[in-house]
Amino acid sequence: MSELNPRILQGYGLIEAPIDAVVKPFGTHKRADQAEMRVRTTTDSVQDAIAFLAVRTHPATHLVLVDMGPWTAVLTNQRSGSDFMDHRHWATKAVGVRTIRVVDAKARWWTREALRERLGYEARMFEMHGPDGALIRSIACADDGGRWVFATSGEPFPIEASFAYGALRKRDRFTSANLADLMALVGPGVLTEDRFLNASRYALLEERWKPDAWQKRILAAACTLEEADDPAYGYYERGLGRVPYMSSHYSSVIADFERAVAINPAYEPKVRDHLNTARRLAANAARTRAR
Repeated sequence: MSELNPRILQGYGLIEAPIDAVVKPFGTHKRADQAEMRVRTTTDSVQDAIAFLAVRTHPATHLVLVDMGPWTAVLTNQRSGSDFMDHRHWATKAVGVRTIRVVDAKARWWTREALRERLGYEARMFEMHGPDGALIRSIACADDGGRWVFATSGEPFPIEASFAYGALRKRDRFTSANLADLMALVGPGVLTEDRFLNASRYALLEERWKPDAWQKRILAAACTLEEADDPAYGYYERGLGRVPYMSSHYSSVIADFERAVAINPAYEPKVRDHLNTARRLAANAARTRAR
């Protein structure tokens, strides 16, 4: 049985260099005027790494480098799930080696009786870039909001001749097994839960966004893994974002907060006053229309 929340390992980056060669250049790089990285610590404790990734933000503010021998894996605390997409360019620029972006996410749902909410879409992706940042090969097979897409770019590797790219269903054209076979030949293999839990070293990096006001907003909206997996939290957060505009968005406030309470009644005291105000505005608007 899995010990980790799927958001932690659903996507990651791979840098073709040992962790010692990655920590300093990647751990101190600056994204122009957007953000800067610093090394919080290096550790042999996987529990420290897991705790560091337990706080989820958008965009990512915590990264964990994982020792995979001649390669280094990169995990992020991106709220929707770890993903290397935002850091691939900067890793290549900082270290100057090949990089791979990997996504292997399962479809995830939250259900209780008649209530059903999607937590994540199924997707499998492979993107390799050269030391100069040029694309070498990309393969994407994903449920794009209810519609499956399949696309490739670059020169295929010989092993891909055995993949079912002509399958009738797009979801069958690039499987998790295909991804694992490809990674075994052109990379260090996939970052499994067992490899992550038993890695010899980890480096914890912190990314700070600019300006300071933006950093404060990011951290103010941070949540735990449990909250990220509670669909009520998403409705609650969105409803709060609409509260300042309640005079014209009262119906949306009502919809978000009522859904949050239906999913998780613990939110009722938190939204009660806002919800009562929104309902009064809705009732007043209805009376005005009836005149």
